[in-house]
Amino acid sequence: MERVLSSPYSFNLKNFAQSFSKESERYEQSILLLCNKDTNHSTNIHPH
Repeated sequence: MERVLSSPYSFNLKNFAQSFSKESERYEQSILLLCNKDTNHSTNIHPH
C-alpha cells in the first residue's frame, strides 16, 4: 500500500485532482455569471 501511495502515478493523480478542483471552481463562477446575464436579459424582455 505504501508503495502505491509513493508511486509517481498517485502523485500525478493528486496534482490533477487539485488542479481540477481549481478549474471547476472557475467554471462554476463563469456559469453563474452567464446565468445571471441570462436572467437579467430575460426579465428585460419578459417583465414579470
